[in-house]
Amino acid sequence: MIIHMIKRKPDYMFPKPTLVPYSENDSEQYSKLKYNTVYRVNIKQPRNYKHHSKYFALCRMICDNTEYFTSEKQVSEYLKLKTGHIESFVIGNETIIIPKSINFDTLAQDEFEKYYDACLPIIAELLGCTVHEIQENEIFYL
Repeated sequence: MIIHMIKRKPDYMFPKPTLVPYSENDSEQYSKLKYNTVYRVNIKQPRNYKHHSKYFALCRMICDNTEYFTSEKQVSEYLKLKTGHIESFVIGNETIIIPKSINFDTLAQDEFEKYYDACLPIIAELLGCTVHEIQENEIFYL
């Protein structure tokens, strides 16, 4: 069960910071938890969908404006390789390198931000612009 929670600031009702269900659906899931039962909780900030969309909009822009790639997926795989977002293993004398996933469930938002920031200089070079120009015009990538 996944429940989204939000940390509330202390106030007169709750003098200490508290985690509370984020939405009505989360409240329903939370109400199913039994009292006096220990639960293991993995705190993870959910990914920002708009940030993820912005990344793929830039991949689409690269695909549409260069002759190197035939799909957004190819651009994304290229960026993973160029930024070192990879895993490698050895079979015999051969080192196998494969791109890691940037899937919502496998990469936390803070890690995605680091990956995205590492991609910007590569994207700028492919598009023939500067990182600053990309950041100034980010609204157009959504």
